[in-house]
Amino acid sequence: MALAALILGATALASGPAIAGKSAVATLKAQNAAFNASNWPALWSAYTANYKSKCGPYSKWLKRETTARKSISGNLTTRVTGNKVVGANAFLAYQILSGTKVLFTVKASAPDVYTRVNGLWYDEYDTGC
Repeated sequence: MALAALILGATALASGPAIAGKSAVATLKAQNAAFNASNWPALWSAYTANYKSKCGPYSKWLKRETTARKSISGNLTTRVTGNKVVGANAFLAYQILSGTKVLFTVKASAPDVYTRVNGLWYDEYDTGC
């Protein structure tokens, strides 16, 4: 029993805390919070295996994220402007803001795709990393 707990604990530590939510919007907002906190294992846990295979390995992804975080002072916020769910896919449109300044916009015409897996929503690979 102690060995099983040790193995399960090591597995959880290696994969980091999962932040996928019960809605795509919840996952997006958890991603924003993880980015603000520089909680990279949590942020990485919000992506699908497909995303990770295209945007990884983790070390390469981590370098991009830490560089992006260092270039931003303060915390970012997310303003969701569209949310369309079709089956196991959600299509989100939103803006990322620093204070009142919009840093970038994801439009409904080219949405960010999230996929539901076992009742939780994960950020899917769209284009580029």
